[in-house]
Amino acid sequence: MRRSSIPTQATLVVPKFTAEDLSLDNRYFYIAHTMKKSNMPVWGLPIFRTTYADDDLWISYLQTLYDGTHNSLRNAKQQILTPHFFCHVFEDASLDGASKETIRERFAQWVTETAGERVKPDSKGVVYDEIPQDFACLIVDDYCIKIFAEIQNHQDQWIKESAPIIVFFKDWDIDYYRGQHRSEWTDGEIHKEVDEFDDPEELCIPDEKDLIFFEEVDGLRAPVLGWMYAKIGSMADLYNDLGEGRGTREVWYRAYARPPRVFPDQDDDEWKL
Repeated sequence: MRRSSIPTQATLVVPKFTAEDLSLDNRYFYIAHTMKKSNMPVWGLPIFRTTYADDDLWISYLQTLYDGTHNSLRNAKQQILTPHFFCHVFEDASLDGASKETIRERFAQWVTETAGERVKPDSKGVVYDEIPQDFACLIVDDYCIKIFAEIQNHQDQWIKESAPIIVFFKDWDIDYYRGQHRSEWTDGEIHKEVDEFDDPEELCIPDEKDLIFFEEVDGLRAPVLGWMYAKIGSMADLYNDLGEGRGTREVWYRAYARPPRVFPDQDDDEWKL
């Protein structure tokens, strides 16, 4: 396994993509597409460190995240994206044990203050406004580090890369997905299972047996919450899925893996409309 260097600062060089680099046949097409549309020199979600008990373990965790991402790009033959992967890290004592609401405030402030630096208008003066960095960030807490500590010495790299990281959606609230597509399909706490052969406009749910109920997470049964776990080795897949350009509401919904599942595990996606 090749070891990657952890960049201390982002590159300022915008990649010059060829037609082949932007081909839909590429696994990570949407990463390249998003960078091209936004004139961004980097891709990657900002990381908020909220645990400070072990600096060496933290560095190893971050190293594994970069190793896994670079390995994914190498396997996909899209190394042009490798030097442009950069996750801005927020780490200071004020974030030790910080709540998700504190992270939301800090993240929202960063998005607003750095918008002009990160995203440049295209040749027609249009600013692309569906950048994953603007609505999603990563959080590393005690639980993430604890799981990593248990598996960091495993001989299989893919096991180490399965350690969790929290993916946080800035704009979520309990009503964000209420009435998804049609109001009767969800009340924010349940989803109705839809047969792919049924016409949604003619769909009639006769009784409760066709409703899907969810276990409580953070005291809520809402199908889609404002956070999920992802494997630290899945950062390329995550950014690619969030960069599909179908609107932030839709891309989060499609990418979402409801805890205890961990992105990219979406084997239970039949509940999604």
